[in-house]
Amino acid sequence: MLSPAEVLERHEWNKEFVEEDSFGDGEEEKEAARRELEVRRRLVPFQYIADSYVSDFYSFDTQLCRAKGALIMQAYHDDFDLATWLLDETPDLSGCTFDFDEHMRWVLRECLEEGSWGRMDKAG
Repeated sequence: MLSPAEVLERHEWNKEFVEEDSFGDGEEEKEAARRELEVRRRLVPFQYIADSYVSDFYSFDTQLCRAKGALIMQAYHDDFDLATWLLDETPDLSGCTFDFDEHMRWVLRECLEEGSWGRMDKAG
């Protein structure tokens, strides 16, 4: 789990992470960068992903909430499809949860079994 200072630091980094030129110079690429930045600004990282050596975190999505809480998802530092996924009319949330207790059970189980869970695991 991240300390409160790390949460704030990572959240600020998320809000500034996407640089327009990393997507390209065309108008379509600039729009993709803007949408990606919009999505990353609403993510609040709270825990390192257990099997990662880079800037990958479990994050709360402050815009997608249900009665049990905010969406809990994996946010990879180099995943430039977050906007495409989360801004979809009906994003596939089957690899995510809104329940923190369920999240912790998944993470602990998968750490013990050296596996992974979530959206990226389903795709790859």
